[in-house]
Amino acid sequence: MKRKGFFLILLFFVILGVSLFASGIKYGGTLTLTGGAASPSPARIFNPFIPTSLYGVYVTYEPLISINPLNGEEIPWLATSYKWEDKNLKLVYQIREGVKWSDGIPLTSRDVVYTFQLMKKYPALDLNGIWSSGLQNVSADGPNTVIFSFDKPNIPVQAYISSTLIVPEHIWSKVKDPVTWTNPTPIGSGPFVFDKFSGSTYTFKRNPNYWQKGKPYVERLKFVIYTTNTTATMALAKGILDWGGYFIPDIEKTYVAHDPENFHYWFPPGSTILLLLNNQKPLFASAKVRLAIAMAINKERISKIGEYGYGAPAHPTALLPSFMDKWFDPTLKPLVYKYDPEKSVEILKNLGFTRGTDGIFVDKGGKKLSATLLTVTGWTDWVTDAQLIAKDLKKIGILINVKSVTYSTYRASLSTGSFDMALMWTVAGPSPYFHYNGRLNSKGSAPIGKTAVSNYERWEDPITDAMLRIIKETSDFTLQKRAMSVIEKIMLTEVPSIPLFYGPTWYEYNTRRFVGWPTKENFYCYPYSRLVILTHVHLK
Repeated sequence: MKRKGFFLILLFFVILGVSLFASGIKYGGTLTLTGGAASPSPARIFNPFIPTSLYGVYVTYEPLISINPLNGEEIPWLATSYKWEDKNLKLVYQIREGVKWSDGIPLTSRDVVYTFQLMKKYPALDLNGIWSSGLQNVSADGPNTVIFSFDKPNIPVQAYISSTLIVPEHIWSKVKDPVTWTNPTPIGSGPFVFDKFSGSTYTFKRNPNYWQKGKPYVERLKFVIYTTNTTATMALAKGILDWGGYFIPDIEKTYVAHDPENFHYWFPPGSTILLLLNNQKPLFASAKVRLAIAMAINKERISKIGEYGYGAPAHPTALLPSFMDKWFDPTLKPLVYKYDPEKSVEILKNLGFTRGTDGIFVDKGGKKLSATLLTVTGWTDWVTDAQLIAKDLKKIGILINVKSVTYSTYRASLSTGSFDMALMWTVAGPSPYFHYNGRLNSKGSAPIGKTAVSNYERWEDPITDAMLRIIKETSDFTLQKRAMSVIEKIMLTEVPSIPLFYGPTWYEYNTRRFVGWPTKENFYCYPYSRLVILTHVHLK
């Protein structure tokens, strides 16, 4: 009997070995990645509702749906599906069966309901304003169904609901103050569980009871916290880091050249960097002046010089490349403006401006066309970009003063409207709606001196608002696209802001030890989707 048992065990391991070999998957190893804090002695915070929490929260807790913000593609996660019902007033999720928390307790619809009720009870936890979106109630219909009820349709809020990290009721219901709780030893449903914390390094180990059978393939994660980009770049160049996310000047020489076979990077566009024009300032009140400024800026030069070639020139609609095929209206192509400084000068002359002996245009009252362009001290690429823009606009007769300020001053100036021009990025999201709504919705604007929450260029237009409202209230893609076309036309002809270049998503990866990373050729997820990536990568 012992002999028979031995051969059965041997046969099992042979079959297992053949299976793993056939699939090309190797288990084990410690994957080292960036840790997510700048302090040399970071606090041990794993509270998914606190923005300053360490990156370990993203391998401990999981969302209902994993959404790729670069193209809107969705991967079912803790929820297997969702659908809108009752004229888009009910959003129904089916929760995956067989999921357990890392302490062995089953995850059910009760945990999902509890997570959102917790956010309602403590508004500071509701980072995306889900409960101010028209949501009235969240309830469970059995162990695997959750129903979100609204008093008015709000289709885009689904992305925020789907992306919310779910916490266990049996743990969090005992917490006195979830707003400030550091959650030092997190219990989650993710592929890894917390192991230990030491100085600037903390580790996680494989969750043996993870619901995705056979995953993760990696045994341990080692998060290392670097206080500067310089030290992180050195760690990447030495092969210490398997995965990084840093801006690196001249990356081919600084990083790739150290091991071209294994050191790689991919910087897909994650946002559009805009030149904001304060539409409440007299100089920018005219759409023709805004268009003249847009046509005078050499985006190619900004991309190559200011951005090291990492951020390609942006489409004038601000649409990301991944959204173009699905959302751009091809009938608008004749309206797409291009770099044409001579045309810019012609527009300004036709508006009645006259050029002085110094080459700068003046208005009928003799006042020079001038403005201050705000940027952030220390953001060397943006400072260079601003200087290039100033040179371009001086050539067409507009005098620009570049002013670098601290980040806090910069944000305060944008919020209160005490600026003329400034560089800024679009709001991220799985469709262009999020980009446009964040920057163009009148509700996000305010008079100069009052606080604007997102529409810093202070574009206030009833047609734009109406189109955003249509996209928000209908789940019919045809209607959404028609409304989107109107907004695209406004971007091309009214030019409320000027798209400059695409903001890169910083992502470096090392294939010496681990493979299976998302690449430009194998774009299976967004480079910051830690859960998706860490359930794919494995030993080489």
